[in-house]
Amino acid sequence: MRETKKEKNVRLFLALAFAVVALAAMYFQYFKPVSGTGSPLALVIKEGTAEGDPLVVLYDEKKEDHVLALYEVEKDNDFKFRLIKSAPLENAPEQLAVDRDGAGFWAELDGDWVYLDRDLEVQDREPGLRGTITSDGEPFEVRKTSNHTVLETEGQYEVAFNEAGRPESIHALTADHSSWLILLDGGLRIASGRTL
Repeated sequence: MRETKKEKNVRLFLALAFAVVALAAMYFQYFKPVSGTGSPLALVIKEGTAEGDPLVVLYDEKKEDHVLALYEVEKDNDFKFRLIKSAPLENAPEQLAVDRDGAGFWAELDGDWVYLDRDLEVQDREPGLRGTITSDGEPFEVRKTSNHTVLETEGQYEVAFNEAGRPESIHALTADHSSWLILLDGGLRIASGRTL
C-alpha cells in the first residue's frame, strides 16, 4: 500500500509534535529552576559598640536545605563569627529586616512577614515594629582601582577591600561605621570603612 502525500504530511506533523512535547518535558524536568531557592542574605540586627559585639543573621542554602543562623561577631578576636543558634527553614526568605526594639528580627517568608526572636522561634509581634533596615543593606556605588574595590555608601562612607567577587550588599557592622560586613557573590568579607 502506497502512502499518499496527505498521509505523509500528517505522519511528519505528528512526529514533529511528539518531538516538541518530548523536548519541552525534558527542558522543564532538567532545566527548570527549583522554586524556593534563595540567594544568601545577611542582616546586622545589633551593631557593635565599645560595650558589645555585633549580632548578625545569615541565610544560606546548604545542600538543598534552607538554613538561618544567628552569629555574634567577636570584634576583639579578628571578627570571628561565633554561632549562637541555627535553624532550618522550609523555604528561602525573600528578605530580612531588623526589629525596631532590637529584640529579634523579621523574615519575609512566602510573601508574609514573620517575627523571629533570638532563639529563631516565630513569635507574635506588632507588624509596626518591623524596622526599615533590611538585608538589602546600604545603597552603594562600586569603584575599581588598580589594587582594590571601593564601595561608597551614598557619599557618606567609603569601604575598601581587595577581594574578588561582586558585592551583593553592604552592612555597617559597628555603630561608628569603622567596620562593615560585605556580602559578595562568593561569600562574606569584613572590611574597614572611613567617613567621607
